[in-house]
Amino acid sequence: MKMLIHKLILCGLLFFITFSCSDNIVNEPRESYGVSGIVIDTAGKPIADVRIYCLYFYSYYPIYRYLDKENFNFFTPGSFDFELKQNFPNPVQNSTFIRFSLPYDCEIKLTIKNKISGQIVYSLTGNYTYGLYQQYLGDIVSNLQLENGNYIVTLAAKGSSGQELIAQKNLFVVSALGQPNAKTEKNGLYFFDYQKAFISDTVFMTYVEDYPYPRQISNKVYLYFIKEGYYPSIVGVDLIPNFLLRRDVILYKE
Repeated sequence: MKMLIHKLILCGLLFFITFSCSDNIVNEPRESYGVSGIVIDTAGKPIADVRIYCLYFYSYYPIYRYLDKENFNFFTPGSFDFELKQNFPNPVQNSTFIRFSLPYDCEIKLTIKNKISGQIVYSLTGNYTYGLYQQYLGDIVSNLQLENGNYIVTLAAKGSSGQELIAQKNLFVVSALGQPNAKTEKNGLYFFDYQKAFISDTVFMTYVEDYPYPRQISNKVYLYFIKEGYYPSIVGVDLIPNFLLRRDVILYKE
């Protein structure tokens, strides 16, 4: 009888352990997807701390040297509506301008936040009079170490009589001056998350102030591998949803 009781207790414990383990397995996170691989040199040795930037549909990142200007506001006579214009240039390599107009005196809040994380990376507040304004964001990518990708610019304004106005635009960073989208580990392994590719998002490209034109991001992106002492490499990848692709890269010493 005692032996039977011991067996029943043992079976109960085994059932409890099995049931508990099953719960843990069910709660495991889903597998990430995108592109992964190893970065090595010509001798086959892994290279650590290689910075990887997603250039989207670019085989280069743009450089605008004429943007080395001081921050300034200006007023132009005329009639203004409430408007947030597309930043220029866009995509942003390091610096950019944001213009907005106000139909009357307002208290404003201008913010830029990361589309994925929702983190606010830039904020401007103050009381502004009726008119047109231009905010120069000098070296914003390098100074704030922005990661390449999509950012939401929001302009919220409140008039003296309580009127509330809001407008939004998308600002896109494509650079090799900020935080990389991925980085190799000590064993040379890297992983680029598919979610950071912003496939199907639209970039409103502006090189001349008021003439934005849309361009949609396809699943063909370019990854830019760079490390001091090595020649950089650009690798094109066709990303596929729900698949983890393998792409190894060789870097040549300078």
